[in-house]
Formats: sequence, C-alpha cells, structure tokens
Amino acid sequence: VEQMFKAVVEATRGFTKTLPAHLRKCIVAVSGGKDSSATLALMVHILGAENVLGVTMPMDDFTSAETKGDAIEQCRLLGVECLVVPIGDMVRARSKATGVKPGTAAYKTIQAMERLGTHAAIAADRGYFFTSNANMLESAFGYTTLNADSRGVFAPWGNVLPQGVYRCLDYMNKCIFDGKILQSIIDRAAMDELEEESVGNENRSDPFFIGHIAYNGYHDQMVRAIVAFRRGKSWFVEKYLDGTLEQELQLSEGTIIKHFPTGKLWLDDLNRCFKLYHAALYKRVQSVPCPLVDKRSFGWDLREP
Repeated sequence: VEQMFKAVVEATRGFTKTLPAHLRKCIVAVSGGKDSSATLALMVHILGAENVLGVTMPMDDFTSAETKGDAIEQCRLLGVECLVVPIGDMVRARSKATGVKPGTAAYKTIQAMERLGTHAAIAADRGYFFTSNANMLESAFGYTTLNADSRGVFAPWGNVLPQGVYRCLDYMNKCIFDGKILQSIIDRAAMDELEEESVGNENRSDPFFIGHIAYNGYHDQMVRAIVAFRRGKSWFVEKYLDGTLEQELQLSEGTIIKHFPTGKLWLDDLNRCFKLYHAALYKRVQSVPCPLVDKRSFGWDLREP
C-alpha cells in the first residue's frame, strides 16, 4: 500500500509540475464518499491545503444530510475551503428545457452533468484545475457519466482499483493526517445519491464488488486480470472449472462460492461484466490522464480496438 501510494503521489506531483506555478491549485468535487475524500486528502498532501478547494453540490432531498455534512466537515478537518453550491435549480431548468422527466436515467445524467459544469466553471473562474475522482473499476464497467464525473484535468486514482483507493485512504489517515479522515466516510458504502431515496446501486454497495481494505474483492481482481494481464472470458471459465480461479485472482478461499453458489450464477455474472466492459469502450477511449501504477492503464497505455 505504501508503495502504491508513493507511486500515485510521485505521478500526480509530476503532473502538477507540468503546469505553470500559478495554476498548481485544484478543485475537488467532494461528496462525503471515499473516492472524493481520498482525492481531497491526496491533493492536500501534494499541494497544501491553501491550494485546494472542495466543492459539494447537493441536489435537494437526493443528497443525504449525512454525506453533505461529512463532505463539509472533512474539508474543515483538512484545512480546506469548502463551497456549497446546490444544483437543484440548475437541474430543474435543464430538465424543463430538454423535456427530461424526473425519475428517469436521463434525469440522473443531468445531475451528474450539472455537477461537472459547476465545478468546472468555478475552476475556470479561479484559475484552478479540477480532478476526476473516477477509479479503475468504474472506468472498466462504465460506472461514470460521459461529460460528467468521467471528465477532469487529471484522475489520480484512474489506474487504481477501489480496494487500492480505500487502502490508500486508510494509509493517509494513519500515517499522514493523524486520524483526520472521518470514520463515517471510511465506513460508508458507495452510493450515487441520484434518486430521491438516496439509495446506491446495489452492485456498487456490495463490498466484494467495490473492494475493501481488509481483503481483495472479486470484481476488483477480475478487472485487474482483464486489464493488466489481458485475460478473456475463456480464461476465467478454464480457471473456474479447474478450481484455481481464486488462487489466480489472489482471493480468500471461499470468496466465489459465497457470492455465486452455483456455476450458472457465476457464469451469468461473468457475461454481465464482460458486456459492461465492452460497452464502456467509448468512455475509456476518452480517458482523463492518470498515473500509471499498475502493469497497464486505460487510455494511451492500453490500446483497445
């Protein structure tokens, strides 16, 4: 974890040095989640709190009081200025102008786009650059919105799986910030908060799907096998049938059977994941620059037809 963190720091610091000195300041969209908090802490570590701005953009009742409060408090604990910019009026205006109805997938997209537009506008006004908080698994399976959270000037975690992001956040909390990362953020399951009930996608809230500090997650390791080692579906089937898939993916014994009690359930999931992976190509070929800290990274390093 320490090696990975130092590699991300070195690469990100190297990127900032390509910018003119007066532009070495950044805006981070903070949500009260682990990915954005990890980005915030990383940029504070590299640039100093005085050169980082947090922006939280709540959407009416879709954003819970807990996540909004944690986003603001986390900025305070790290000494970062925090702007609160509600996006409700902007979302409703675009929805009215385009005819997009609340409760639809397109309405979620509008929220994500308005957040991007908001912090990009603030960045332009202040002369800062803004980050993308997307991680490697989100890029692999398309869990980012084009022209929204998949955009940015730099994506520090773009080549890091969720479990790696969380381990780096835990490392920063213990070794750099002396416990100033909120425990509620560390413990919070991932959710998109793009619906009124503030319920996250069930796959993304499954700790085996998004990764975990204590153990390797199945889908995290699946993505690494696909990207870093170019493994295809037939390889997964072969290893599953001969009983070596957990060993190959460096998983704890019993991980796969716990989540996929039958071979059919496992195979259905494998097909689903590869379908998501191939469908997200159009987003990945427009990837934000990111550190290269694994064997391969999306973008110019991993050429995809």
